[in-house]
Amino acid sequence: MSRITKENSRGFTILELLIAMALFLIISGSVLGGMAKLQANTRTGEVNAALQQQLRSTMELMAQEIGQAGLQASTVDGAATDGINGATSPYKISAVSAGTNQTFTMTTSGSAVFAPYVGQWLNVDGGTNQDPIQLSQITPTIQATFGMAHAANTPAYPMGVFPHGILTDKSVSAVAGSKLAMFGEINGSGNGLWAVEYSCPSTFPGSLTRTAWNLSNSPLTATQSNLIDNVTQCYFCWQDTPGSGSPGTGNPNCPALAAAPDTVNLPVPTAYTGCPAGSPAGYCKYSMITQVGFTITASETVTISGSTQPITITKSYSNMQPRNIITADNIYKSAVTAANNAVPVGNYATYLFGELQPDPPALASVPW
Repeated sequence: MSRITKENSRGFTILELLIAMALFLIISGSVLGGMAKLQANTRTGEVNAALQQQLRSTMELMAQEIGQAGLQASTVDGAATDGINGATSPYKISAVSAGTNQTFTMTTSGSAVFAPYVGQWLNVDGGTNQDPIQLSQITPTIQATFGMAHAANTPAYPMGVFPHGILTDKSVSAVAGSKLAMFGEINGSGNGLWAVEYSCPSTFPGSLTRTAWNLSNSPLTATQSNLIDNVTQCYFCWQDTPGSGSPGTGNPNCPALAAAPDTVNLPVPTAYTGCPAGSPAGYCKYSMITQVGFTITASETVTISGSTQPITITKSYSNMQPRNIITADNIYKSAVTAANNAVPVGNYATYLFGELQPDPPALASVPW
């Protein structure tokens, strides 16, 4: 057996141990520092991605609903409601004779859930038999004036659009507490008229909320949801149509072209009496918001190893257009080519201006 001597069993010196420990600490510190930085970057990326997704989904929802403002089921596809272009038919009527204040009944067809109301315009039948009517009574019986007789189960189409899907009198553009109110076929699915209000927080930071009312339900009930928390900046802007000649000033915090609602004058026959008060001779005067802009800034904080880091993201749109304006223009152009649509001459003016629906009564009950 070999003999262990004092010379070959001496081990490490204190200096060698200190050097080895120093190297180990340096290497370990670098590894741990890199891991901490990686963890911080990962956590920051997660919060950033979640905040980006929250803002993106909210903006997409708002853009979609602004685009649907003022529409109703029969014009969701932008087609003229003349019974020719495949527009949906929520109603079918019983047999009725031509004449003033004729009594009849209506049934819904398909999945439509619209409730008829006094003042609503309907286009009965299509082609050379189309007959625009305006409901004059709902209870105890439904009544309207018909230009011609119709057989049982003749389809009836709600006509046109609401001229102001974005509600100027219910919407407030401000730095804080800004609101955007709208109504119409918001979902674009033919399931009824809705009123929707987006509301910025009254004080920052706070939550951006969305409140919706189904105008087909009675009594009205509100459904509210928080879309984005920790909002630090939020405002809505009314936008002028580029080239309209009225740049305006609007909210100084809004993007370029921000202005008050546009005044739109639609030409009408001089004898037509259904225009809003204050309309000039030969025109129906409507106040419409033709473009909407909005800006939202949200913030989140990330705390790692006792250090707090804020993450702030801003998203904005400056030219969202309610499609009721575009649809109304398409319907208007379609209506004026009366020969192509075979509109009876005696009903031409009624047909044309029935495309602009009066507000449904349920809208007045919405507690904005």
